[in-house]
Amino acid sequence: MAGAGAAVALISEMTAFQRAPVTHVFPVILVVQIAVAVGLAPLLLGESWARTPVAGLVASLAVVAAGAVSLIGTSGVGAALATGSDNA
Repeated sequence: MAGAGAAVALISEMTAFQRAPVTHVFPVILVVQIAVAVGLAPLLLGESWARTPVAGLVASLAVVAAGAVSLIGTSGVGAALATGSDNA
């Protein structure tokens, strides 16, 4: 099941990279990976959230998502990538 999920994720990522700029796709992929890892930690790794405030986890994920949104909208990231690709 994990292998099938990884294959679907890889195909989805590669399709997204073909259809949108990397500066828009990568932050979204990063947020999804972080959210899935945090969300599945109790089920897959037996991590206990008994003493962890759920509001803190939600707020932390919201900060990560807000960071990704701010990266997507930043022209400096796109300019840096464009400058780097011209030198390659």
